[in-house]
Amino acid sequence: MRRPGQRPDQQVPRRNFPESGNETQPFVPGSSLAGAVRSVHEILAGGCLRVFDGDFVPGYRDRARSRDASWKLLRIVTADDDGRPLTVQTCQEAVWIPAPAAAAVLGDHSQVRTGAHLRVDGTPEKVTFGRAGANSVQVSRLEIKNPQDMTAPSAQDPARGDSVLLVSPPGTRKKALKDGDRLRLDKNGKPIPGGYFVAAGRLASEPLPAIVSDDAWQGYRAAAAGADDVRQDDTVPKHDAASVPVRHPDGRLMGYRFRVRRRLYPSQVVWARYRHAGGGVEVLELAVSAIWRRPGRGAASTRVPPHLLACRSADDLCPTCRVFGSVDPNGRDSAQAEQRAYRGHVRFGDAAPVSIAGMTTVHLPPLGAPRPGAGQAYLDTDLDQFEAADQDELGYREWGSSADNKSNRQLRGRKQYWLTGQAGRRPYFRATEHKPGAFHQEHAGSSMLSTAESVNAESVFQARVTVENLSAVELGGVVAALDPALLFAALGNPGKSTDDQYGWHLGGGAPLGFGTVSTDVVADVARPGTRYLGVPEEAPLNAESAVAAFVAAHPWKTARPLRNVWPHARAALRLDRAEPELVWYPPARELSPQSRPSPADLKPSFEFWKYSDGASDRNQENPLAYFPTAGDDDVQIERRTRPVPRPGQDGGRRR
Repeated sequence: MRRPGQRPDQQVPRRNFPESGNETQPFVPGSSLAGAVRSVHEILAGGCLRVFDGDFVPGYRDRARSRDASWKLLRIVTADDDGRPLTVQTCQEAVWIPAPAAAAVLGDHSQVRTGAHLRVDGTPEKVTFGRAGANSVQVSRLEIKNPQDMTAPSAQDPARGDSVLLVSPPGTRKKALKDGDRLRLDKNGKPIPGGYFVAAGRLASEPLPAIVSDDAWQGYRAAAAGADDVRQDDTVPKHDAASVPVRHPDGRLMGYRFRVRRRLYPSQVVWARYRHAGGGVEVLELAVSAIWRRPGRGAASTRVPPHLLACRSADDLCPTCRVFGSVDPNGRDSAQAEQRAYRGHVRFGDAAPVSIAGMTTVHLPPLGAPRPGAGQAYLDTDLDQFEAADQDELGYREWGSSADNKSNRQLRGRKQYWLTGQAGRRPYFRATEHKPGAFHQEHAGSSMLSTAESVNAESVFQARVTVENLSAVELGGVVAALDPALLFAALGNPGKSTDDQYGWHLGGGAPLGFGTVSTDVVADVARPGTRYLGVPEEAPLNAESAVAAFVAAHPWKTARPLRNVWPHARAALRLDRAEPELVWYPPARELSPQSRPSPADLKPSFEFWKYSDGASDRNQENPLAYFPTAGDDDVQIERRTRPVPRPGQDGGRRR
């Protein structure tokens, strides 16, 4: 299946096998098997987080309010290879110009671009929005609307005194103006279009050397990582700034902006908070628009127990790295050569086809990257203490909100997708049963659409897994990861049906119902110690006895933390633990197990995330939602389609 970042129309890999003659057959690469099995072993054996970005900090959208006077426009003159500014030009206080007025001065809307320049000759007018008051937000800014108060540039490059433009995404700008719920009409009875303004900053300096603090640069990159531009295209070209057309909600071209990247480019104009120091500029914060994104606080490495961070030394390995191998996750060079890697004891061969039930080309809906910044799902929050933040505080879902006031809340665990042995009952398959391209029609034009090739259900593959120099306990851990059903059978099955099936994920498309595999393990264990070392003969090992040794090595008395994980692992690895018809991203409409959903029914509901973020404003509260754990009796998520009215004007509420 296609994973985010791979080429579209990805095919299942194929190669020749001796028994297939010259015909290429689909297969599963051994490296893919190794990664999938290792991730299961990490859960069952208490291994470290091998694939984990400890420096990760999420970004969040700003609230709709103006930046204070410490923020000014900054023009990038030069940048290093990573896009970090080296020289900049500072600007005076920004003024706001209607895009049509800027187009009239520059020639047309195609010339209204970030980095373009003109000269503002008139006097800007101060304009105030909103209402003053304890529970309201009032915004003031300078505007200049008459094209006669501006002149076109006389030179190609901007000079001191010229104003450079910043064109931003349209965001939530209105298609038409309203008075309350009623449209404002012109003298001909037609709706008056909403305005679209560009920011302009008068250059106040010649190019100055810039020092962008590490916090400012990492904060910008973290915020940019969550921008739609980056989610849809994660490539970071060094020299291609890539202009993007900006259109009014009614479809009219307003101008062109720079595509958001995790780097900045010469001639790009950004918002910045900075101070003058030593003949240059020290940049403290960066943003690409007046209302944009901000980084959270508290890196991922501070939100997990230290013993779960990736192993760094061959002398101190977790149970998984001891078996599967380890490399230094930091990979930093030093003057003295050091060997920090450890070769594992498990080798995975390619899984060759035994029987293929067919191949299908599938049209996938838009699939984005996971969003760990959604604290509703990812952070362990005490809802008895934190429900909805005060009006001027960050929502409790955010990393760095006041819910982190004593110590950073911990990540809730390793993320797993529900498994299914009945993919046809999942919403995606029901919606595409008679119309495979339905999602592509519904989301036409989205850059996140793709097609992929899948192997049909009931196909069988066979692979050889070779282990060497492992104890019976370590071998049992590998076998349990290959076939979790053996572990759960050894633990007993209280209150569970003996017909329960277990498995793990392989490949992409897991949220939709693709990639569930179940396994049968046949073990052939040789113990050469008796023959070559003269040690006493040991009892023969098979898959079941190896798993039994693994369980016996982790008694409740000494391994309670790990044993506490196993019931949750049992639930997460059980096929159809969650009702297949309801496994979907929170949808805009309530799903019915009886009716066949359409792609329109399955459009994601951003209302859910908005109304469950633990934030408040002057009129409403959005109590924090909390996702159930895999082992809970009820694993359905409470639907949120509207906010909760505030009980009074005395701030947010806490239980």
